[in-house]
Amino acid sequence: MIDEISPEMVAWKEIDWKKLTEINVRKLQRLMKEKEVDALIVQSLDNFQYITGYRVPANINLIYYLHRQGAILPVDADQPIMLAGAADIFDVKHFHWIKDARPTPIQAGLWPKIIKKALDDHKITGGTIALDYTMQYVLAEKLQKELKGNYKFVDGSEILETARAVKNEEEIKVHRRAVALAEVQMRAAIDAVREGVREIDVAVKAEYALRMADPDAFPAWSLFVMSGDRAAYLERYASNKIIRRGEIVLIDGGCHYNGYYAEFSRHVMVGKPTNEQKKLYRVAWEAEQKAVEAVRPGVKASEIDKIARGIIEDAGYGKYQHPHITGHGHGLEIHEAPLIGDPGQVKEYILEPGMIVAIEPGIFKPGVGGVREEDILLVTETGHEVLTKMEYEEKLLS
Repeated sequence: MIDEISPEMVAWKEIDWKKLTEINVRKLQRLMKEKEVDALIVQSLDNFQYITGYRVPANINLIYYLHRQGAILPVDADQPIMLAGAADIFDVKHFHWIKDARPTPIQAGLWPKIIKKALDDHKITGGTIALDYTMQYVLAEKLQKELKGNYKFVDGSEILETARAVKNEEEIKVHRRAVALAEVQMRAAIDAVREGVREIDVAVKAEYALRMADPDAFPAWSLFVMSGDRAAYLERYASNKIIRRGEIVLIDGGCHYNGYYAEFSRHVMVGKPTNEQKKLYRVAWEAEQKAVEAVRPGVKASEIDKIARGIIEDAGYGKYQHPHITGHGHGLEIHEAPLIGDPGQVKEYILEPGMIVAIEPGIFKPGVGGVREEDILLVTETGHEVLTKMEYEEKLLS
């Protein structure tokens, strides 16, 4: 008899999307009560899915209606109110669990009366309304005019960011599946790299492999394949450039699975590396590995950033170190809280169990190449679990 089921096995079990969403809704409502917010109104696609559970891209038609859907979450309601695009309302009413789903027109300027009616129906005739920070200006402005002086409007960013940063058990299942699918794409890309092929040929084969692996899996973006000096300048797309012997090829991309993202990077050395290429790679790899080792509950994001940048600077590559973030959260957006080492970052993030983070320091030196190994981690109660399982480039580590 099996006493324990491995996390990998759990990830293949059916995900309970209704349970996933209900946990998130209750979390939001607890935070709303703490902030004395009576209703939360969102419009962005990611927050819409977070509150309603209406999946993207499983329901691919939503992609064509960006900012044409929304949701209202009253602080004491059993369920949110769903504002579905008119083209989606049939699907929502027949195949989704939310009972109060109202069709909305394309013109967001017409929504305020619909929203007011929904609030009235739920007996919310005044109080504090928190708004999605990405809401269209025309909607926010007209909504405030429609609701007039009975309501106070506040920024809902902190509530949404705090709730979304820590994933529940069902969301973690989704991420495990997304990471496994991202690895399918990466394996196909690595296997396609060889002297004499174009970067775009590598990307196309990899993206095809991902789409064939699962109909609900889409590339997080068109795969980055950068060889030689293109990687040194971090030119983030796959070009017609032909991959040549003596070049490091940086591959970066991932999977968008039912709305959730998982992306990471790996490298291929074509031919025999030079000593400088090996040194550059090893320093960047060690910076990433030491930053990964530091991931645990209670650690400050700034400390992880400091570890990675310190290793790069001590090795003499400070001039060429990554100008971007050292890491970031994963979820319904590619980059979400917690942010690790974002240039100019003021807010300090403290890691908590249930966070999914990607660590990605790098070195980009013209004439040598670009290296940015990236891994995805789950913050656990006692430390972390590395979710990405793919090997690194042994030619550059030996």
